[in-house]
Amino acid sequence: MAGDGEEKIIQRILVALDASTDSLAALEAAAKLAARLQAELVGLFVEDINLLRLAGLPFTREWRFPTLGDVTHEQMETALRLQASQARRALSNAAEPRSVRWSFKVVRGQVTPELLAAALEADLIILGKASRPLSRHTRLGSTARALATQAPHSVWLTHHLAVENRPILVTFDGSAVGKQAVQVASYLALALQLPLTVFLLGDVPDEVANLVAAAAAWLSHPPEQPLTIRTIHLPQPEINSLVEAIRREGGGTLVLGGAASPLQQAETIQILLDSLDCPVLLVR
Repeated sequence: MAGDGEEKIIQRILVALDASTDSLAALEAAAKLAARLQAELVGLFVEDINLLRLAGLPFTREWRFPTLGDVTHEQMETALRLQASQARRALSNAAEPRSVRWSFKVVRGQVTPELLAAALEADLIILGKASRPLSRHTRLGSTARALATQAPHSVWLTHHLAVENRPILVTFDGSAVGKQAVQVASYLALALQLPLTVFLLGDVPDEVANLVAAAAAWLSHPPEQPLTIRTIHLPQPEINSLVEAIRREGGGTLVLGGAASPLQQAETIQILLDSLDCPVLLVR
């Protein structure tokens, strides 16, 4: 996700769809962003082959499915077809009123590998943080966790909690990956008409001054595109202080830049995702 001048940095947005509330939140965010950026929106529904295999086992007759009761293979097939149809309808309802170009695809396989493969052809993949309702887990879904640490391109993990009026948050340490994150965050803030808060990471006053100057240079925009910017200095840019700062700001979408950044190491990402309720966008 990168661009210079008039080049679009987001041209194709992939949204992972299922029947969860987090999936619907992801779709709404994807459609709104696609409309602002005139990007293509691609919806993907994965028929989970593991669920189908499980439903075909004899003991599954004793497993109470959340909405269907005792599950057979045929019932699972029917449930997945119904969910795919509902997902396609939701995509159409979100995209067409906004004049967004869209397409919808259904694949059968293991959810995580299918999404990782599809993410190769998109500039940004958006999905809900929680697992789909066919499982009984309500914590961060295993698919979201895998996409956050393994996807080659940018990943935006959303949820159903409203953050529309909260700022875009971005960390900036003066590095190349930090500049990339700030560029994407400012682009999103402009597209979504939200203020931008920049967390400046540095230890000494001179370094902080340089970071502020660099941020100002990267965040300069024409007068017809005003951007409200607030900067917050984090003298000790470690994970706990960042989490506390984000909480003090009341949340919002957090943008982290570059796979090489210390804040995008797998262990740090997992701590952030488990500690924060806000959406997280990982720029790569």
